[in-house]
Amino acid sequence: MIQIIPYLYLGKKNDIDNVENLKKSNIKAVVICCTYFEYPEYKIPNGYEILRINLEDIGLENISSYFEESNNFIHSYITKEQSVLICCW
Repeated sequence: MIQIIPYLYLGKKNDIDNVENLKKSNIKAVVICCTYFEYPEYKIPNGYEILRINLEDIGLENISSYFEESNNFIHSYITKEQSVLICCW
């Protein structure tokens, strides 16, 4: 997990499982960029707001249709000085 800008982190699915690092980085929300099959909701620790971007990691997905929703979600936390983790597969 690496910090991109203040309050915004980029990581892998394993980073979601590391609750200590999530707490240390003040992560309050997670954007998950994958299908439910790849990472079901029940695997996510309780207490975190989740935005799932239902994409397959094949390089052909039209991600621009998700920009407004994901930007609004991320912005709502960053403005409160709460961190967001974006997880891609």
